Amino acid sequence: MANIGNMLKDEINRLCRRQVNAAVAPLRKELREQRKALSELKKQQPKTPASVAMEPDPSPKGESVGVASADGRQQPWVTSKGIRALRGKLCLTQQEFARLLGVSAIVVHKWEAQKGKLGMRRKNLAAVVAARGMGIREANSRIGKTAARKKTAKKKA
Repeated sequence: MANIGNMLKDEINRLCRRQVNAAVAPLRKELREQRKALSELKKQQPKTPASVAMEPDPSPKGESVGVASADGRQQPWVTSKGIRALRGKLCLTQQEFARLLGVSAIVVHKWEAQKGKLGMRRKNLAAVVAARGMGIREANSRIGKTAARKKTAKKKA
C-alpha cells in the first residue's frame, strides 16, 4: 500500500508542476521580451557623465581619485585607507590630524573605521584635499606643533 501512496504523491506533484509551468510560461515570455527591449534602449543611449561615474574604478585599491559631478567639476574620492595613509604621511596622531582639518578626533576615528568611499561635508572634503598637498613641516606649523629634537646629554668630565 505504501508503494501506491508514493506513486499517487509523485503523480500529483507532476501534475501540479505542469499546471504551474503552464501558468508561468506567458509571464516568462513577456519578461524575456522586456529585457530584450531594455537592452536595445541601452544600446541606443549615448554615454553621459553620470553613467561614466558609475563605471568600475580602474585605480588601485585605497588610492583616491576623482569623478565628474553633474555640473562637470572634479570631485575627489576620499576613502578610509586614503585618510590613514595621509595621516601616516604627515606623521600626525588622530588628534593632531583632526586639529589640522578642523574636525574632532572622533570624526577622524570614524572616517578611518569606515569602509569604502567616505561621505563627508564639503568643508571637510576641501580640508582633506588641501592636506594632500602639504608636507610634514607645513602640517606641523599649521597645528602649532614643534618638531621634537633628540637632546643628547653631554657627559661631564
